[in-house]
Amino acid sequence: MKTQYKDVLSKIKINNNGDTMDQSQSSIMKSLARPETSFEVESLTGDKMSFRIIHWKPTTVFSRIPLVGKYFAVPMSMLVGVKPEETDLAEVIPAALLQLFNTMEENDLISFISTLLEGVYYNNQSVTENFDNVFQGKSDVVVHLITKVIEINYGPFFKTGFNNLMTSLLPVVNLSKA
Repeated sequence: MKTQYKDVLSKIKINNNGDTMDQSQSSIMKSLARPETSFEVESLTGDKMSFRIIHWKPTTVFSRIPLVGKYFAVPMSMLVGVKPEETDLAEVIPAALLQLFNTMEENDLISFISTLLEGVYYNNQSVTENFDNVFQGKSDVVVHLITKVIEINYGPFFKTGFNNLMTSLLPVVNLSKA
């Protein structure tokens, strides 16, 4: 009887059909699964929404750098180093936004948002496949969600790799000017 009990404990029920998976298979699946982040945001209407964001694979992160850079590099460079007490933000922010929107066309924006939100789920449904239903009356949430996706997938790159790369390249650039 103890053996049967031990065998039952070593199995994990994975659905209501009675299918099971042993613990070693389960741990292998967990090790192969991509990391994910839960993210909760409150819309301007006061509704709290919880999202599950699947982290991109490294190849996806790097293959999307040109796309993300195309839209954000110039506007962000206009804002980096701006000191609010020394700068008229009423001029700088609209200029940065104008640059961003000049780069995009309407179809580009929808495609860009869809690309960024690929792998994001709300109530176990893909937000890209249910975009209008998920964000009806809550368009403000899209901006928060895009910001979080970029932070998750590119934050480490800019905090470490990009900064180190730029620090390494700066002397080379200075030499070329000499």
